[in-house]
Amino acid sequence: MEDVHTWGLDPVFWSYVKLTIDEIVRMAEMPNVRGAFSLNNRPVSRAEIVGRIVEVVSKHNMTMYSVDDGSGVIMCSRMKKPDGDGGIQGELGELCRVRGSLSKFRGRMEIRIAQFYIEKDPNQQVLHWLEAFQSSVEVYQQQHKL
Repeated sequence: MEDVHTWGLDPVFWSYVKLTIDEIVRMAEMPNVRGAFSLNNRPVSRAEIVGRIVEVVSKHNMTMYSVDDGSGVIMCSRMKKPDGDGGIQGELGELCRVRGSLSKFRGRMEIRIAQFYIEKDPNQQVLHWLEAFQSSVEVYQQQHKL
């Protein structure tokens, strides 16, 4: 593994990496670095997924969505603003695109939402799978050279 000080030179570390939920769940946390995870021995801190909302939980300070992309389910959360507005209006069964930072909460992977979009075109999920697979082969499995 490269030195932690060089991770910022790897463009994958700063990108929203297109992944399937199964890939996210299998990622290992980097030792001694909170919020960094290993994807084929490359550091990753952010992800993008596309899936269906299968659960919505609204609490006084946050909104949590369980999202299922066909490979697994992951919790996606966003803190509400002080006025109580979470800024997200997703409902059960809707197809959504989530971008955010990766974290572990109670031993399980989750995404802390930075961007959330409702997708109107159902083909976006299949397109995301294809882009995630292509990126995995062409980018994420390659060793980054500094």
